[in-house]
Amino acid sequence: MPLSASLSLVATKKDLTEIRDFIEETGKKFGLDPELIAQVRLAVDEAVANVLEHGYRNQPGWVEVIIQQEQLDLMGYIIDKSMPFDPTQVPPPDLSIPAPLRSPGGMGLTLIKQALDELRYEAPPAGGNRLIMIWQNVFDNSTATNGS
Repeated sequence: MPLSASLSLVATKKDLTEIRDFIEETGKKFGLDPELIAQVRLAVDEAVANVLEHGYRNQPGWVEVIIQQEQLDLMGYIIDKSMPFDPTQVPPPDLSIPAPLRSPGGMGLTLIKQALDELRYEAPPAGGNRLIMIWQNVFDNSTATNGS
């Protein structure tokens, strides 16, 4: 049976600590390498912080974080009900420009993309956003299952 864990809450930035703790505990339960847990924690933390800041404009907002095994891959889902926004369409910041001269923003998304193998976005029919983070070949064949 595939591994799966979820956390759903009406969150503010102060709840990022609870979300980071959830990722840490889930990673340990899944038997993940500490370095991978740190990458997942970074990516999820940045993604949820972006949702809270930009999607909910620093007001409390519903967020669900799901971490699960799908075959050999580790999947992370960030689901919210804020205005639709596809972060996969945001161009990367121009790092050749010195930081003080660059437009603000964009570094969180860059950190997210560097911490995982693939990033996808879906706009659910009922509205909101579904960000899908993928870490490939995390689980070996002996722990993989055919279901998801």
